[in-house]
Amino acid sequence: MLIGLYGSGGFGREVMPILDRQAPGRELVFIDDLNPAATVNGFRVMRYAEFLAHPAHEKFFNVAIATSTERRRLAEKCVADGIRPLQVRAGESICYEPNSIAEGAIFCAHTTVTANATIGRYFHANIYSYVAHDCVIGDFVTLPPRLDATAG
Repeated sequence: MLIGLYGSGGFGREVMPILDRQAPGRELVFIDDLNPAATVNGFRVMRYAEFLAHPAHEKFFNVAIATSTERRRLAEKCVADGIRPLQVRAGESICYEPNSIAEGAIFCAHTTVTANATIGRYFHANIYSYVAHDCVIGDFVTLPPRLDATAG
């Protein structure tokens, strides 16, 4: 199994340790067509073409890029190429039930989603963000650190 995290910039560097704890022993790489580095924080950096050509039978991805239009483009490209989205959830995050959370969400440390929230595709919940009951959040939305999203 190969897991690629698209984007080796600031948010990607925050998310990779969460993914490393979530998927111990799995091969984790950054996917980045703009960063020529061989490694970032000890993780291999691959261009997308390398990731696609990798012989792993199962490939998963998530996109740790803040710009929603670019996140949408990259996620759609990966899905079109048959790569499956993977939710990333820090052990310190809390998601009560019932909720409807679409594919590709990232929940950083100390995030909370209470009951009956609806969250769209490739949502980013930065550290200490909060989604209250009955909130509806669209696709490719990013909550910055310490933001409370409440229904109203």
